Amino acid sequence: MKRRKLLLCWTILHSGLSLIAFLTLLLSKTTQAAIVPPPWSDPEKNPCASMPGGWQLLYWPPLKQCFKIFTIGYPCPETMELSPAPNVGKTKSARLNAPAAECRCPPGTALSAETNKCHEIFKRGPCEHSAYFAPLPEERAAISSGRRSSNRWGSCKMAKQCPVGMIFWPKDGRCYAQYTKGPCVKGKLLVLNEDGLGECKCEPEGVLRDYFYDPEETCHEHYTKGPCSTPGELFLPGGRCDCHRHLPHYNEDHQMCYELSIITNNFVYLGFCKCSICMFHNCRHTWALSAGPYLQSTRQFYSRQHSDRYTARTVSVQGRLCTLE
Repeated sequence: MKRRKLLLCWTILHSGLSLIAFLTLLLSKTTQAAIVPPPWSDPEKNPCASMPGGWQLLYWPPLKQCFKIFTIGYPCPETMELSPAPNVGKTKSARLNAPAAECRCPPGTALSAETNKCHEIFKRGPCEHSAYFAPLPEERAAISSGRRSSNRWGSCKMAKQCPVGMIFWPKDGRCYAQYTKGPCVKGKLLVLNEDGLGECKCEPEGVLRDYFYDPEETCHEHYTKGPCSTPGELFLPGGRCDCHRHLPHYNEDHQMCYELSIITNNFVYLGFCKCSICMFHNCRHTWALSAGPYLQSTRQFYSRQHSDRYTARTVSVQGRLCTLE
């Protein structure tokens, strides 16, 4: 009986060791397979690879010298960077004879056929006021430039006209309400820059001063939760978190403030109609989407406190224009 137990224990131990050995071998193979040297680390293709720190160097045949990878400017034109050339060629000989490096536009930029320089995409660049530099599809780029290249090409495009109080965002071709988060990251708001294009920005001066939150140095929409951590407080003009009973956002039952909601066309749209001139008078208001709790109670409270009726007209998925009815 003891011998049988001993054999059973030995079998289990042996199986466990075998499993551990198998997993170790598998992990080793996976690690080895994951480490793939870059093409430019081959000394036959890139003579600089055999030098100390050679994996950061590229050989430039016209000068027969080594340069640090992704260097912007010399030996390339001033706006281009030295990049590894694509590993093209049907035969090994063709691939070895192909250049190890080429001059390309850095990421986030494209080459202009007009200036023969790289410009940042979705910005004004070489374009006229209220126009932006847009990337071209590969097929159109080849036709426009008259030659095929691994470079991305771009051309100028006029910004779309948006309704009053809205700003065009080139990256997705949509209009967003100004001074709202819109397509921006948290802590920045959408404004119209000096080039006539939308820009995500936050600064403690100018038009954004009233939206600036000093403790975090971020910008937020008014009458939203924004940076406020205390339940029932909203971010108010002047850059402070507060709540008082004179606001239409104030709920008497909870003695808290909530972001307003308005129901129209059987859909719930969240936000608040506001403009720089007035709040509840006969003027054009900018409607900013937001999120808030207690939708039904805040809607009823809003209707109870203000006899003026407002309607929302759809302008885009991200914004609304509110007009007094």
